[in-house]
Amino acid sequence: VADVLDLSRLKAGAFTMNAEVNTAEDLLGATIRQFSGVPEAKRIETVIDYSQPALLGTFDFVQSLRVMTNLVDNALRCSRDAPVTITVAQSNGALSFQVADRGPGVPVSERERIFESFYRPNGAAADAGAAGLGLSIARQLAEAQGGSVRYEERVGGGSLFTFDIPAVKLEPLT
Repeated sequence: VADVLDLSRLKAGAFTMNAEVNTAEDLLGATIRQFSGVPEAKRIETVIDYSQPALLGTFDFVQSLRVMTNLVDNALRCSRDAPVTITVAQSNGALSFQVADRGPGVPVSERERIFESFYRPNGAAADAGAAGLGLSIARQLAEAQGGSVRYEERVGGGSLFTFDIPAVKLEPLT
């Protein structure tokens, strides 16, 4: 019920975001902590680009955490026993979080539909424990803070979801 209400507020533009400068590492750490105690969490692998001094972005931490947990939860459910990899890097003015799995992927005909509210793939069990709101909410929350969530087919099979949010570039001290 809370998800449906939040989705209604997002679509109406009545959802408040509290964007602040945050680090990618903090968001990634909080995401991993959300899955502590979940047996599937041992399959989560992380990759962070440490070639830059700090990976900073301007985003609502709580709502971005919600985006990330939706994406990771979805990947864990779809990838069977294969690892789920979360990568974060900064490029082209964006802080990019990628959640990759080795599940069945998404047919071309459904690649935009997966972001619709209450969408469930053909053949999905009626009691699969998912209402079909996670990806819709993730995309809406990302867009509400100037970001995006998109899908692409993962090379070698599976899915790759990218969550982009505005990056903050550190200027060298002079």
